[in-house]
Amino acid sequence: MLRWKDIVLLFIFILLPSLPAHAKDFGCQKAKSELDCVIKFRTVIYQKNPEYFWKVLYKARDHARICNSAKKTSQFLGLVRISNTPIELQEFLSEEFETLCAENPICFKKAKNLLDSKLQVKLNKSLNNPLFRDIDELNICR
Repeated sequence: MLRWKDIVLLFIFILLPSLPAHAKDFGCQKAKSELDCVIKFRTVIYQKNPEYFWKVLYKARDHARICNSAKKTSQFLGLVRISNTPIELQEFLSEEFETLCAENPICFKKAKNLLDSKLQVKLNKSLNNPLFRDIDELNICR
């Protein structure tokens, strides 16, 4: 039969290491969202737990694609603010921004209009230098 001491040790050595890096290392309970936390601590989380990092980004991308909420789509488009990122993240964001613009320009524009003007300019610059789509496909979103 397990004693309390055994249960605590089991938790510390087996269950605790499996928690996402941000939860145990950074105390992101005060973050507005899981995405905000991952972005805030992106370098460390990307290095310590890349699976979790990408899981959160894919989830945000999926919400943006569905476009049930202009606010969630806007949060995803707001990732344009991130600088000094690994090339694979830059490519991921470029592809997703370009795809959303080309395939759902109305949603894209509604969400973009929720961003502050500096982020809108940065997003437009991103669309002016597409990596995956023809620039003519993206003119509608500027």
